[in-house]
Amino acid sequence: MSLEGRLDAVTHPVFEERLFAGIAGGDLEIVLNCLQLNYVSSLGLKVLLKGAKKLAPVKGRIVLVALQPHVHEVLLLAGYESLFASFPTVEAALAAQG
Repeated sequence: MSLEGRLDAVTHPVFEERLFAGIAGGDLEIVLNCLQLNYVSSLGLKVLLKGAKKLAPVKGRIVLVALQPHVHEVLLLAGYESLFASFPTVEAALAAQG
């Protein structure tokens, strides 16, 4: 799944719906391509956290790919960096899957 532009009060409901549909459909590893993501608000962070919590009991995870430096900094400041696997490219994330 690719994220583009802003993940904020306006866009988070659509992202949440897509994320949770994937989880409900049995996806245990959600790879989010963040190359074009340039802003994440607290509501966007909340959706990521809720997704991670839904996946934890089934040993699933959210993988963030190609984070922009300022988006990565938001995750760091919020204390969320350790909650998500992160890779520089989609290829690296897929290679790490095994």
